[in-house]
Amino acid sequence: MPETDHSNMALAKEKIRINGLRISAKLAFLNAGWEGGGNPGPDGFLKSLAQKRINLPFLNIIPQGASQNGFFCTALGDFHPASLALGDSCKTESCLEQKPVGTIMVYPHKSSLALAGAVLKALAQAGIFIHATGSSISAITVIVDYAKLEEAISCLLAVLDLAEGHAPFYQELDMERFRFQPPKNAPLVTEDDNSFLRNNKIPVYTISQKTGLYLIILTFLQERLALLGGLLEEVGRQGTSFDLAMGRAMPEGRQSLLLLMESASAQKLAAKIAALIDSGPGSTMEMMREAEALFLFGPHFEDRYGIADAAISLLAQKPGILVGACCTGTTIGLVVPQNRACEAAKMLEVNFMVPKAQPRKKTDDRA
Repeated sequence: MPETDHSNMALAKEKIRINGLRISAKLAFLNAGWEGGGNPGPDGFLKSLAQKRINLPFLNIIPQGASQNGFFCTALGDFHPASLALGDSCKTESCLEQKPVGTIMVYPHKSSLALAGAVLKALAQAGIFIHATGSSISAITVIVDYAKLEEAISCLLAVLDLAEGHAPFYQELDMERFRFQPPKNAPLVTEDDNSFLRNNKIPVYTISQKTGLYLIILTFLQERLALLGGLLEEVGRQGTSFDLAMGRAMPEGRQSLLLLMESASAQKLAAKIAALIDSGPGSTMEMMREAEALFLFGPHFEDRYGIADAAISLLAQKPGILVGACCTGTTIGLVVPQNRACEAAKMLEVNFMVPKAQPRKKTDDRA
């Protein structure tokens, strides 16, 4: 029986409404893997970047069996020192690429699996290679070759309904010029100190926890991405949502995709994915691992070095607590095992704080 092509179903589907597209400047990327239990691992790499004041506009770390695979974006000028830092910490084969890439942030996603699927399907159908994906608290980010950015934007606008009066926003400023500088008397991170600033904490708007989640990790051939995207869109249009999504290209023409969802949504999606995965060579699905998540939100995470290190390296001190991570936009998403979110949140208090709202002073309304 021929495969069901979910990408061709309901050709006249209603476009999904979005408020904007944000396009980055040129970036370089690094792809790497670490064996399970390797020391140092991704946290050692992040610490080295923080000490060199190298910013990461995007990163994701995805488990793959006993290993961890990471995808990282840097400014073009930071590629060489970042690749040297990766060489010091990477235990397995790494793929270093200097071909420029760009990010497209689609917002808001409103936890819509339909939007995530539509984005993946549109780009895959057009033959645009997706290096990595990730979600923040409000946006979905995809990374493509910089030379393909305009084509990718056109593909997305063909299936998405951009709000009237809005246009894609191009980031043309070099954010290195606006890099955060610590106070003169505040020492930088040292080997025995994970704090961004030794005697200060990083302010965040919120540290939220989400429990009762299930983790789905898919590995499949790149050529099947359009089919999978169509399936995700179909299930999403029936009301299924997600909490965190991230993926990356892998060797031998494969893709990896991690989805974190509530139990009911995961159960609903699993049966449909199983048929697609089972019919594809080299495809696997690691399913129904109970997990929890933490989300650190703002301010301006992607424009300041060292913040991903402050979160990820801290949790990496306890083996087995950090399953995966994604940093894009103004959000760091952290995946932890079941019943570990409270413990992880307590650990993060070492480096992060949520400022308390100051009461407003009463004013005399009399003129």
